Amino acid sequence: MMRSRYSMSNTELVCPLQGLIAKGTPTVLGVLIISAFAGCGSGTCPVQGKVVYPDGTPVTTGLVVFESVDLTPTVSASGKIQPDGSFRLGTFGLDDGTLPGKYRATVVPPPRKNPVSKFDPAVPEVVHPRFRSFETSGLEFEVARGNNLFELNVKRH
Repeated sequence: MMRSRYSMSNTELVCPLQGLIAKGTPTVLGVLIISAFAGCGSGTCPVQGKVVYPDGTPVTTGLVVFESVDLTPTVSASGKIQPDGSFRLGTFGLDDGTLPGKYRATVVPPPRKNPVSKFDPAVPEVVHPRFRSFETSGLEFEVARGNNLFELNVKRH
């Protein structure tokens, strides 16, 4: 009777990695699992935070954008500001974080619902215009391996 390489007998599971695991030799799979739990498994690290005014009141709308200072090519990450002022950055996917490195940040208003229509009221300016530009915002952060939590302090318009 032939036994499949992946079949289960009464006492053992036969698989190609069995000898490696039994001898305690590290496997690529094990390294990947450990890396994932370290906070930057996919190369990106979780980044979240809150956008607040000087009095601690949260900014309730808009977008946070991070742009790398020391990475080539430049990396950008963004996250929508929630009603409580919180945000989570995503680079390659929604909320997946960004690569470790130094960043500068902007806080921009949400887009108009209908930018072509003159009947669509303008989105109210809730943050001073200086925070819309990387050159003038003054917001700089360093993303490190593991979880990153930042508070962005901005001024009202």
